[in-house]
Amino acid sequence: MYDAHCLYPNQYQYQNPYYVNAPMFNNVRQPNYWTIDTNRLGFLQSSKERNKIQLKDYGSEPFVVNINEATKQNNTYRTALWTGNHLQVTLMSLKVGEDIGLEIHPNVDQFLRIEQGQGIVQMGKRKDNLNFVKKVYDDSAIMIPAGTWHNVTNTGNIPLKLYSIYAPPQHPLGTVHVTKADALAAERGSDYCMHYTHPTKRNIINKYPNRIQTNNLNIVKTSFSKEEAAAIALLLGIDFNKSKFDLDEFWMGVNTELEHGKQSSQTNVTGDDPIITGKIALAHLNEFPDYYQRLKVLEEEAKAYWNK
Repeated sequence: MYDAHCLYPNQYQYQNPYYVNAPMFNNVRQPNYWTIDTNRLGFLQSSKERNKIQLKDYGSEPFVVNINEATKQNNTYRTALWTGNHLQVTLMSLKVGEDIGLEIHPNVDQFLRIEQGQGIVQMGKRKDNLNFVKKVYDDSAIMIPAGTWHNVTNTGNIPLKLYSIYAPPQHPLGTVHVTKADALAAERGSDYCMHYTHPTKRNIINKYPNRIQTNNLNIVKTSFSKEEAAAIALLLGIDFNKSKFDLDEFWMGVNTELEHGKQSSQTNVTGDDPIITGKIALAHLNEFPDYYQRLKVLEEEAKAYWNK
């Protein structure tokens, strides 16, 4: 936390973010210096507009902020405060009884810190088995390993206010979702991350390289990256520690099965959908763990035969 006395040596000494220990003059009652502006962005400002924090995305410019105060000021479901090339800070406010929604980030470790309220955090390797459950309060820090399903729910009687740190960024520059409904609408209307509000509902983003690409009506998918293949495998519940095939074999599979996508209108059955493509690959790999290695050999033999 910042030492306000050092930051403002010639002004007032702060005893908490919202009240001022101003000089007393005999029995004169001191004015209330601080008021809350309850507009959509939830700014906290003084009557003289001193020290107002504008809650917006400050991009990748050098930036310093009292994160505790900024988090408490935020009244939106999600507001991006700083988005760089390799890291992003977002502020969140959950209404009483509201949750973030079940989600997973395949290749991103995540940090959350509670600044107001109380709740419960759930985590697990499978979306249907969130076996890590902890109560969280003001000052609780939550570390979420990559590839872990997780959710946070407000169980208190006031808004649960927290901030989140992602590396790399998980939301577009300048993201502001006033309500959770706004966030869900944005996810449905654009390429978005693997964010689950229910285990059967998914939205997948291609904004950043650690996310799966969605199918776009005007784009023909030519290949999946290895990272995308890993994310598809997670969505399908594939555990490479237990399966007879590895990630490289699955990666080969999803790229091979793109031949059933938009590459040919005559044979397009997947629409380049990553989950459908992954299911086709999984079906073949369940038959033979080295299915695609054998297929590659067979195709080379066939090509040599027909080129005679």
